[in-house]
Parts: sequence; C-alpha cells; structure tokens
Amino acid sequence: MDKYTVEVLAHQENMLLLQMFYDGVLVTETECSEHCVDFLKETMFNYNSGEITLAALDNDNQPPSEAGSNGIYEAFEQRLIDFLTTPAMASGDESGDTDQTDASQPAAIEAFINSSEFKKNIRMRDIEKNKIGSGSYGTVYLLNDEFVVKIPINERGIKVDVNSPEHRNCHPDRVSKYLNMANGDKDFSRSAIMNINGKDVTVLVSKYIQGQEFDIEDEDNYRMAEALLESRGVYMHDIDNLGNILVKEGVLFFVDGDQIVLSQESRQQRSASLATTQLEEQIKARYLIKLKQAETEGNTEDIEYYKSLITELDELIGEEEQTPASGRRFKLAAPEEGTLVAKVLKDELKK
Repeated sequence: MDKYTVEVLAHQENMLLLQMFYDGVLVTETECSEHCVDFLKETMFNYNSGEITLAALDNDNQPPSEAGSNGIYEAFEQRLIDFLTTPAMASGDESGDTDQTDASQPAAIEAFINSSEFKKNIRMRDIEKNKIGSGSYGTVYLLNDEFVVKIPINERGIKVDVNSPEHRNCHPDRVSKYLNMANGDKDFSRSAIMNINGKDVTVLVSKYIQGQEFDIEDEDNYRMAEALLESRGVYMHDIDNLGNILVKEGVLFFVDGDQIVLSQESRQQRSASLATTQLEEQIKARYLIKLKQAETEGNTEDIEYYKSLITELDELIGEEEQTPASGRRFKLAAPEEGTLVAKVLKDELKK
C-alpha cells in the first residue's frame, strides 16, 4: 500500500513548514502553527497509513511565498483529508461511471463557511433569537436552515478557553473530528473562524438536524447507540445526556462531540490524544469524588454504580485496577494530573 508522508520542518518561531509526499512525490506544502501540526497528528495519522517525520530546516531556507499566507492551512488540511480518506478507484470499477463533476464541487458545509454570509461580522445580539441551547462547553445558534454554530460561551455567559487543559477536549478542531467519525460523515461538521463582535473566534459549525431527542434511557436504545458508535471506532462518555443524540427518519445523529473519544478497540491501534487523556482524568476524578461521598453516606446503590463506572473507564483506557494501600484512598498523581483533579474538586465544592 502506498504511503503518504508528511515532513514537519522546523521554521521560524512557533511556525512550521509541512510538506506532503505521495509515494515520494511532493504533493503540496504549507506553513502553519504548531497547534495545527498537533491537530494534524491527532486527526490524520492516527487513522491512516501516513507517517510523520521530523527534520530541521535552516532559517535561510525559506518556503515558497504562497505557503506563507494566512488561510492556506484550511485548504491544505482539507487536501490532506481528501488524499488520506478517499480510496483509490480500482480499474474498471462501476463506480467510475458516476458523474465526476460532483466530486469537484466543495461540500455544502465548505461552501457555507466560505460564503459572505458566514464571513461577515456577526453581532451576538442579532443571533441571540436563534439560540438552540447551551451547556458547559458552549452555546449553539441556528445560522440558517442547514447549519448551526457552537460558540465557546457556556450557559452562564462565561467564555470557555478551549486551549486550557481542562477544556481542550471541546476545541472545535477536536470536536469536529469526533463528530464526523461518530456520524460516519466527513462533512457533518467543521472547525471555522467566525468574526463575532469584531473579533475572530474559533467555532464549531455542524449540520442542523431537525430531529427528535433520542430516548437514551431505554436500555435497547442505549445499546443500539453504543453499538453504532463502537462500529465507527468511538465511545461517548456522556451518551446518557438527553439531547446529545437525535433521531430523524429512523437515523441516529450524534450532535454533541465534546466527550466523544476513541473506543477501546481503536486504542489498540492508536493512542489517545492529550485532550482525551486530560478529559478522562477529570471524569475519573469526578467518579472518585462521587464514590467517596456515597461511601461516607453509606449509599450502597451509588457505591456500586460509581465503582462500575470507574471499572468501565479503566477498561476503556487500558488501566489496570489497583487496590489502594491501607489508609490511602487516592493514588499519587503526576503534577499536571493533580492540577486537573484539584480543579474538579474545587468545582464540586462550589456546588
């Protein structure tokens, strides 16, 4: 099988030059931020046959001028996605008879993001009437009959720092990837830059599903949704939250991807990202807190419930259960993990 190779070349401060090769032939190149490189590593090469190699680039060896302009990254990213996810057409394949003009047309979501309607300055007061809902990670607004946008401002009106360790899991780059996987649709969502009240904001744009809330409390429904996610290589930590899954004409749509992660089987082939690891550290910390509270109250039902959740989480992340030493309730954590646990504890105490 032919391999795609992307060389990540050191260049200037906080900027890198990427060159993509197909079977040794240079396909395209662009300059992008270190953040974009991390996104590409997580998004492309844990799911395909591509390789990432590191090389040094002297400062006097400048990339072509067309690779240095703003906005090139989005086109480059999409080109990578197209190259790495579109299967090669077999000779004589009947699918070759399909109208090729459609393939050259941008997806509807791409056309919308690049439209003047999306690129204009949006004032929050103008779209407030189109608010669909809000939660811990952001607020969703209906932009037109086809698409919604999730802006990182939570239900309390507080801006969510999607680059912080405790909220990195809700970064639109990451969420878009997992939503597309969960729905089996590479064009279900996109991360995009939107001008809101005169400032550029990274937002999540996704298809607007006019469906009904899926009754996840029904055991058969729960198992069906879980199995569908598993078949697509992902797992949803908050699958039981009403409204995260919609059903339309018998088809399930997963519309909230903040807590979607790789499934247990997928993790046997590729490692979880840092954002996933930090998310699951926070989830486990919450379970441990709830378990401790249940033990203090002598609530047998809750004790068994949270023990089962912890066991399930440990199985997902491949962590063996360890019996705590006498007099010890929590294991010592790495400094960064300890910071996250402390943050969760602080949030719980506020409630």
